[in-house]
Amino acid sequence: KGYMDPATTLFVMTEWFLRSREKCCGNGCRHCPFGRSSAGSVSSEAVQLYNVDTTTINLETYTALFWSGGKDSYLAYRTLVDQGHNIVLVTTFSNGMVGHQEIPVETIVRQAKALNTPLVLIPLSSNTRYEVTVIDALQKYGLTSLAFGDLHLEGIRQWRVENFQAFQLIFPVWKVSYKDLAAELFASEPTIRISALGDMHPSETGIKVGDVYTPEMIDVLDVHGLDTFGEHGEFHTVVEFW
Repeated sequence: KGYMDPATTLFVMTEWFLRSREKCCGNGCRHCPFGRSSAGSVSSEAVQLYNVDTTTINLETYTALFWSGGKDSYLAYRTLVDQGHNIVLVTTFSNGMVGHQEIPVETIVRQAKALNTPLVLIPLSSNTRYEVTVIDALQKYGLTSLAFGDLHLEGIRQWRVENFQAFQLIFPVWKVSYKDLAAELFASEPTIRISALGDMHPSETGIKVGDVYTPEMIDVLDVHGLDTFGEHGEFHTVVEFW
């Protein structure tokens, strides 16, 4: 499946394992066998900014929300808006896809337009560590306040704290109860669909990519002992504003 790189101490997946997945995961893996796919009008070579004129708007006053295109980042967005933040969405991608989410980067652009919110797209490279690539892009626009849609995974939050020490970090939906998050989500207008299933997602759930995420689906996930918000990678979602 993979090996530890002694130079970076990172786990590297082999080409054989990546090829067995039959599609690019969008994480800029070192041994990706799928080549560089087209992202339409979105460049895979450079950081791009959408929906804002930086000659008239100073992004240094904005909060950068790490935007996956799914429900958790959307819930974080709603909370930040309620708190009065000016928001710029930040999304990383590779080969035209958002990592893990399996959402085309063109969909992210469409979401940002629907929200009428600035968007920074950051292409990943297997030659540069993720955090280095991201920090360089954030500094380009003078962004110093970062927000994340993390819910309860302590390890992920700690990784962010350790690697983004120079920034103010905000976790707007951290440890909010699933009951409250679900109520907020299902009271909103967008449709939430399953965009990807984890490699270990049990087929017994009957859940498929494209299914709408509903209270009934939460019940099914709970019956099968799965995290009903997919925090352990059981599934991923995409928010549709159209």
